[in-house]
Amino acid sequence: PPRVPLATDVDVKSWLEIALVHDPMNARAIALRAQLAADSNEDHAEALMQLAVARSRHESQSIQRLLSKAYEAKDDANIVTYVDLLMRTRPVAREALVPYLTAVAERQSGRPELIRVLSENPAWRKDFFRYVPNSVTNANTPLQLLLELKVTSNPPTQHEIKPYLDFLLSKKFYELAYFTWLQFLTPDQMAEAGSIYNGSFESPSFDMPFDWAIASGANVAVEIRPRPDAPEKHALYIEFAQGRVQFQPVGQMVLLAPGRYTLKGQYRGEINGRRGLVWRATCADGEQEQFGESTMLVGAAPSWREFQFSFEVPDRTQASRRNEGLPCRGQRLRIEHAARSASEQLLSGAVWFDELVLRRD
Repeated sequence: PPRVPLATDVDVKSWLEIALVHDPMNARAIALRAQLAADSNEDHAEALMQLAVARSRHESQSIQRLLSKAYEAKDDANIVTYVDLLMRTRPVAREALVPYLTAVAERQSGRPELIRVLSENPAWRKDFFRYVPNSVTNANTPLQLLLELKVTSNPPTQHEIKPYLDFLLSKKFYELAYFTWLQFLTPDQMAEAGSIYNGSFESPSFDMPFDWAIASGANVAVEIRPRPDAPEKHALYIEFAQGRVQFQPVGQMVLLAPGRYTLKGQYRGEINGRRGLVWRATCADGEQEQFGESTMLVGAAPSWREFQFSFEVPDRTQASRRNEGLPCRGQRLRIEHAARSASEQLLSGAVWFDELVLRRD
């Protein structure tokens, strides 16, 4: 068969110019013309790319090239502009784009522009706070962004704060995580901070590390609901379906100084099974060393009963010298099913918990 001659850059350029004569607003043609000009006249190519983007926000290739140029020049304002465009038009690329904004935040000079855009609550903001902790070189950077956003008309949500707290805890930055959490509590919530938080279950739970972390598991439902005997109050309610259950522990993280503590509370309900529920205090680190646990709660308790147990957070400030184990800077208080085998996972019934108080002895 006869060979079909390949089009040269000159041919393509001519065709594009003809297309633009008939349709001057054709963003695709402008973008292609910019690609042809890139090798010979970079400034002209950049001007054409900007024109293409002005015609259509969906010219992703042109936006990406402009973003690369802005990043090389540390042009923070344009970095934010181009990332914003790509975040809106290419959601699948959001995780890969976050490091560009992280660089702006850590240089600080462009942070006001980044905060301005974030304060408008763009659709990609939740994803940004989800991914930004993994791209920072300074663990304080997300906190600085969250605090500056706090005073805007669209302050951070609990869902935007939680990924940062989870990141800090994964790095064992317990004190910074706790300090961050405190910054976004209301005055009434602050009054409850200091030991166990929301022990009366009167505040909504957002599954935050220093609040109640609630997960249902298999054949079990867990929620905070009005008390049947006092509908104006709330309590933690756990209901087990008949059969084998897989109960995910319900609890919260605390930061306690070394010393002896007592957890007190009330419960009522009925739990049927070989093994019931226990409250436990453990270290958040490593193998989660256990400090103490309550007596097993099983059987019938038709009216409210009190329970309590004591535990001691060890003082290991000189642990490395005495070879007594690592310090425990973070602890967890939670209720668990005391099953030791599959046969002991057979459980039924329902139980309420309320008025939990943690005191230092």
